[in-house]
Amino acid sequence: MARFSVAAAALALCTTAGAAPLNVTVKVENLAPTNSISFAPLHFGFNNGSFDAFDNGAVATAPIISVAEGGSGSAWQPAFAAADPTATRGTIGGLLQPGESRSSSFLVDPLLNPFFTFAAMVVPSNDFFIGNDSPTRFRLFDAAGHLLIASIGQKARDLWEKIGYVGVPTGIRTPVPTVKG
Repeated sequence: MARFSVAAAALALCTTAGAAPLNVTVKVENLAPTNSISFAPLHFGFNNGSFDAFDNGAVATAPIISVAEGGSGSAWQPAFAAADPTATRGTIGGLLQPGESRSSSFLVDPLLNPFFTFAAMVVPSNDFFIGNDSPTRFRLFDAAGHLLIASIGQKARDLWEKIGYVGVPTGIRTPVPTVKG
């Protein structure tokens, strides 16, 4: 359904106390069939693992609601920045329709920010989204700064649903894990 690929190349002139910062290209592809789902802009960050965007079964907070219900990430990005000021954050914008892909490059310190956290609204919906429940779920770089994961795939079984409206019981709506809100 969606795939993120990461390509990293060391910048020869950049130095830090440990590994050199890497120029990392994030490519987002919508692999869904024609006339099916699209994705709102992908919000993401290379981080230290401290920003927990949401928890399965917990009440949804403003950050994940801003992604799941409108796609803007207007509360997600500031919450991420507050939780991890050293994170390299970004957005790959625009509606990503079936068969389309987009990419962008970022300078990332692999020792300081080895984890990848993301979220994007599934369209058409005002509740479904993709994202990682655990801030340490996707460790992209090892302790020496070497790339561990080059691609992250998301399938229909990986969709989350933010539920909990007046008159709608909270709980899990299969097959989608649920975040109450």
